Amino acid sequence: MVSDAKSSKFVELLLGWHEHNRRVFPWREYRTPYNTLVAEFFLQRTPADRVAGFYCQFIQKYPDPFTLCSADPNVVTSLSTQLGLKKRILWLIEASRVICERFSGRIPDTNSDLRSLPGVGCYTASAILSLGYGKDVAIVDVNVTRVLTRFFGYSSSSRKPNQELESLAEMLLPKGKGSDFNEAMLDFAALICRKKPRHEDCPLIDCCTFYSHFVSV
Repeated sequence: MVSDAKSSKFVELLLGWHEHNRRVFPWREYRTPYNTLVAEFFLQRTPADRVAGFYCQFIQKYPDPFTLCSADPNVVTSLSTQLGLKKRILWLIEASRVICERFSGRIPDTNSDLRSLPGVGCYTASAILSLGYGKDVAIVDVNVTRVLTRFFGYSSSSRKPNQELESLAEMLLPKGKGSDFNEAMLDFAALICRKKPRHEDCPLIDCCTFYSHFVSV
């Protein structure tokens, strides 16, 4: 059982850290549901720094679902030769086609409709709802799971997202600040709470169960 005091401290410290350490990416500076959809497709198993330049080129050429679904797939995939995104781009084109045919070109704003799109799973749907639409929906991947598992002292068997950790993430979301909180979680996992954590730079260290039980002893 996670105490209210520990939860509140986690959110407070995390958001405070993020104010001064937020990563800057083009898909964050101009958020739309479509831009978020495109970015999330590209970010699957590809480092954000490598995606950034390609993303800008792609969005400039295909700024909405209509231009993308009507484009020649061979031309679109040729843009990503160096990144190896061909399969994901084909899924994205197919998703855009469904969006145009079933949703009149508007990115769906419900989990069930988003999950009906080709190539969209639970994580991508949650990311679009939170980061694209600004809804208070938790985003939980293996990196966020690592942060939650360490800080709150969950067993090491919970290294992958599961219902318990997803419920915890939902409970932690500060009302009206879900997208900020999710960005903070993702950035903290990438910059501080890595597989090899940077304890010397961690603002959560005094309250972290993992550190107090396994590192500082």
